[in-house]
Amino acid sequence: MNDESVPQRERDAVLRDLFTGTSDPGVLAAMALQLSDENQSRIARSIANNSVPVSAEERVSRNLAAFDALPGYLKPLVALNDTVRLMADGATLGYSDKFAARMNSLISGSNYEEELAAERARTQDALDRAGPAGTAAEALGAYLSGRGLGEAGITLSGRFGTATMEGLSGLLARTGLMGAEGAAYGGVEAAGRDESIVSGVASGALWGAGNQFLKEGSIVVHDQLPGWLGGRSKSLRRKWEKEYNLDWPRDPDTGWYMDLHHKQPKSLGGTDDVWNYGPLSKADHFKHHKEQGHFKMWGSWSRGKRGLKP
Repeated sequence: MNDESVPQRERDAVLRDLFTGTSDPGVLAAMALQLSDENQSRIARSIANNSVPVSAEERVSRNLAAFDALPGYLKPLVALNDTVRLMADGATLGYSDKFAARMNSLISGSNYEEELAAERARTQDALDRAGPAGTAAEALGAYLSGRGLGEAGITLSGRFGTATMEGLSGLLARTGLMGAEGAAYGGVEAAGRDESIVSGVASGALWGAGNQFLKEGSIVVHDQLPGWLGGRSKSLRRKWEKEYNLDWPRDPDTGWYMDLHHKQPKSLGGTDDVWNYGPLSKADHFKHHKEQGHFKMWGSWSRGKRGLKP
């Protein structure tokens, strides 16, 4: 099975014949475990010697064949173990393998680099077996870890007075801070996985800044979309017309329907009760809000709050 002169396709065919040639669960389990250990050993030696790694096709083929050969009662246990390993990998930004390798090295006296290569091979095997679910497990681990740090106050979000900054300057300030935080996480993860720190910092910064920008943008769209589409105003106009048995007047200056004006702004506790709003020309509406300082209040959306238009 390890004769490199034999094409991989032929070795896979022999492997399938070996598995289908027996129906004894114990033999199948032993073969699967031996194949898994052999696969991890080969990957570990390849990584430790900085040689060309085992091909992805061969690695995945062997991992799936070994898993399929396991007795049914063992498969859920292996799947659970894979999920826990991958969540830990995501939560620790790749340092769980280093920690396990260091502990194994200290306890057994074995070589740390070989232990690390073996742990990383096991993590890769788990990812191969789990597929997209494995990627989701890693992402969940990273999310829970980041959320925990945020709740503990270990975050740049809202720091240095940016939480109260309004408008575009506030958006850019918060986006920049989260970009810096993302860069830090990216650098730490790259170091944990022994990858390019420069690339890790760059991708982390892009992720952090982009996520913050999209987050605030989605809040604006969520709050303003009904107004942009006119759906909310239309329903309130119909409600007013039915209550007073009048047509909603048009603005003589623009020819369009008059603005819908709340006497008590919604941002100050006003409601959509028909007695709290009525028609007002665009010019008078603008003048009123300018005099009351409401335009400044609308900037509250940039602080992450769902501000409401008066």
